[in-house]
Amino acid sequence: MNNKYYLPNPTIYYIRHLGFHYSIDAENYIMIFPILKYKGRPTLFCKLIYNILDNRLSYDIIKPNKDPLALYYNNKFGNAEDFIKKIDSIVHRRIRTMGFKKKMKHVNKKQKEKKD
Repeated sequence: MNNKYYLPNPTIYYIRHLGFHYSIDAENYIMIFPILKYKGRPTLFCKLIYNILDNRLSYDIIKPNKDPLALYYNNKFGNAEDFIKKIDSIVHRRIRTMGFKKKMKHVNKKQKEKKD
């Protein structure tokens, strides 16, 4: 999961307009969209999870049977860096087009001085 994004002016109407639906089980707004297709059939999906109370967006990369894609989360073994970068670029592009903004890291003066 990744928690780098927020919505500047979150409203339930706008979230629903984007295509999210409320999940009673997860108590969050959820949207699932295909990332990759093979011969016209979706083979990989992104599950966006938006928490309106925290104004936080996270996502999971899942297979068609809704299981997490192990290669994406456990990438120590194998050579999948290019594949993961491709997935990330597709997901991040889609998130930005929906109006979500990237959270900025706050750096205080002491941290800045240590770097210099």
